[in-house]
Amino acid sequence: MSIKRSGLLSLILLLTSQLVSAQHDITINIKGLAPGSTCKLAHYYADRNNVVDSTRVDGNGNLRFTGPNKYQHGVYFIVLPNKRFTEFIIPKDDQSFAIFTDTTLNPLTKKSAGSVENEAYLKFDAMQTQPTYQKEEAVAAYQKCETEECQQKYRNLVNSLDAQIDQLRKQIIQEYPNTFVASLFKAMLDVEIPDGLDKNGRYQYYKNHYWDNVDLANDNLLNTPVLENKLSYYLKTVVPQKPDSMIVYVDKFIKKLEMSGATETHKFSIWWITNYSEKAPRMCMDKVVYHMAKTYYIKGKCPWADKATIDKMKEYVVNNAFIQCDMVAPDMLLSDTSKVKRYRLHDVEAEITVVIFWSHTCGHCMVDVPNLKVMYDSMKQKGVEVYAVYVGDEVEGWKAFIDKHELNWINVYDPSGRSDYKQLYNQVRTPEAYILDRQKRIVYKNPTPRYIGLLIDRMFSNTAP
Repeated sequence: MSIKRSGLLSLILLLTSQLVSAQHDITINIKGLAPGSTCKLAHYYADRNNVVDSTRVDGNGNLRFTGPNKYQHGVYFIVLPNKRFTEFIIPKDDQSFAIFTDTTLNPLTKKSAGSVENEAYLKFDAMQTQPTYQKEEAVAAYQKCETEECQQKYRNLVNSLDAQIDQLRKQIIQEYPNTFVASLFKAMLDVEIPDGLDKNGRYQYYKNHYWDNVDLANDNLLNTPVLENKLSYYLKTVVPQKPDSMIVYVDKFIKKLEMSGATETHKFSIWWITNYSEKAPRMCMDKVVYHMAKTYYIKGKCPWADKATIDKMKEYVVNNAFIQCDMVAPDMLLSDTSKVKRYRLHDVEAEITVVIFWSHTCGHCMVDVPNLKVMYDSMKQKGVEVYAVYVGDEVEGWKAFIDKHELNWINVYDPSGRSDYKQLYNQVRTPEAYILDRQKRIVYKNPTPRYIGLLIDRMFSNTAP
């Protein structure tokens, strides 16, 4: 026991002496690790892991990282040769400390020296070991349940264990106030909803107080998985999943960030929300992208964005200015196959109008257009019409395709090339479809063709008395 104390005191003295010459001097002692083994030092950034350094194990099981510059403040981890890892905190200021463990990485064996942040972090890690193990067992048992009664039993147990773990976090927050660990653990706590509220009241309270426990001014929370997880859950689950509603809550959140004085979190959140909205499978989410581009990027609220990004956003706004969901679709006046009669989109008498841009030489169109015809035949009597715009230049082939597949809807094209529909609809690909209501408002934009019939059924259901 005295040998261990002596070794620890020696290491603390070593760290103190090195502080003058090094901005970071971190030793990770892993008992039982083979000398010469290479281990990596990495940290979290949102949902990514970034390797920042690597070193070899010396003859005493030490991994030492030292240098003249400070590391970013946050949660880091050492990756062993067998890919297992152990987490710890690199503080903002004093980056001279040591962590002690062995190759089992058992939280009960981990210790720290020279770091209050790691003292707190490793203390919690040890305390949560038992309830976390019990939770894993409960989840495994839940997955084997065959009855609702069994599932409810283990749901209750998991909730109880989660509450125990939250209490342990609260204990650390009380014991180590004003630490990064306290800020991190507080952000992980769920909203506590008052008793006496009905289901809607509980939801409204949860939604309106979702960010209460998060110190948004602390940009270093980005160097953990917590902030990105919170933002992802907020947009995907908490706020209403309609573009207009999402825009309202996105603006409220970004306003909170601006008021907090956050810089990196502000930058990350605007980027993340834009990127998520662009890739989201839900239709009309491009409305959120349009809003982000117009409201933040091109109005000078993203000083970190380079010229290429700003130019791209400006182009996006121009290209999508007239084709957002809930807008009245741009009108078109185009000729039929004979060039004798012209059809105006806004004059089409129909409860629901499908606008499709296509070409008979497009591989997907050759499949999707005949399938759309099957849907049309089944729904025409309900008040569905198709306004099919040919965008190719092989007119005779187009006419032959119409005849072959008996496409008896409104077939039109622009023989003179004078129409501006390609600019108004940003028409660059085929097939491309829009589903419009009776007032010719865009309800669905670029739906997967095979789902058009289902979406039209949904529209009829929503308007039924």
